[in-house]
Amino acid sequence: MRVAILSYFFPPNNSSGAQRWAKFVKCLGERGHDVVVLANVGDLFGGEDVRRAHEMRGYARIYRFFYPLPHRPPLMVESRWREMLKLFVIPDSRLPFFVRWYRRMRDALRMESPDLLVATAPPFSALVFGRLLARDLRIPFVADLRDPWSNNPHRPNRLADTLLEGWVLKGASAVLVANDREMYDEARRFNPNVFVLEHPYDPDDYPSEPIPHPGEVWVSHVGSVFSDAQRAILESLKENLPDGYVLRLFGPGTGRILGREEAFREIISADVLLVVIKSRRKRRLGSSAKLYDYIGSGRPVVVLTDNPFLKEKARSLGLTVAETPDDLPAAIREARPPNSKRYAHRLDVACCELVRILARARLSAKRP
Repeated sequence: MRVAILSYFFPPNNSSGAQRWAKFVKCLGERGHDVVVLANVGDLFGGEDVRRAHEMRGYARIYRFFYPLPHRPPLMVESRWREMLKLFVIPDSRLPFFVRWYRRMRDALRMESPDLLVATAPPFSALVFGRLLARDLRIPFVADLRDPWSNNPHRPNRLADTLLEGWVLKGASAVLVANDREMYDEARRFNPNVFVLEHPYDPDDYPSEPIPHPGEVWVSHVGSVFSDAQRAILESLKENLPDGYVLRLFGPGTGRILGREEAFREIISADVLLVVIKSRRKRRLGSSAKLYDYIGSGRPVVVLTDNPFLKEKARSLGLTVAETPDDLPAAIREARPPNSKRYAHRLDVACCELVRILARARLSAKRP
């Protein structure tokens, strides 16, 4: 099967969105599928991993299109200017990239003649132009939603988002959602062929040797700190940990950004891994890709979140859930490793499901 993937974020970009499809490209390539990737280069959100980009060349032919954006704070650290910009740039600020390079992308795909096209979002403009590209080539289109679109409380143009999302998803032969049940329900408003394809972990990512730290218990949060609420919780936790416990923070928003290999070494070196996703808003949608990298390590994990899906997922995996920030010190002392259900999230298992969905979409008579 020849699969084209439109993924704005892709290595050397080191964001979670880039890594999701880097993993799937790897497994598809290893299984003998012919993979073509259309991606941005120059957007530094999430940092860079040049070694990962070189690795991807062994699994796919990659067409990179230049669109420079400097590294900046996490998206949840909103400024008034960014909030105003959201009102006028629909669906998002990456729209000019796709307008600029649309013809070159279309020409590349015509030369490659893929059997179907997968577009992943955010940015949501990738889904709009993914459907247009698939329509021009008259091939099936698959939409992958890593975050909510029209039902996202952080986006101000609800009507415009709903209209665009409806148009995109109605033209898809299949819709993938990362893992939030509400994302699944929202997508089914527009298309009955919705599949949950959770973030996988790749056993090959984990180094064999942890960092020695005798006499210390490392409590590590390896991932973005998105909000002031998260930051306040982590600062308070630092003051309330028992003697001998050390809180280690890495990722955008912490002042200590690691490369991908360094991040995985910190994960396997931790005595307890920490997921903290809190928001002042009434409802926090989305998922934590980092949770799946955590469980792949087999290390004990503590989860504090106001996301009902993540609470349910954590409990099903046998992880320790803290209901309030005040519960964190006790939860950390009692933290336990994930149960055997974690193996369902291995990359090879997720890849089998992805291939099944794509094969079904390929045979679909539906065209964008």
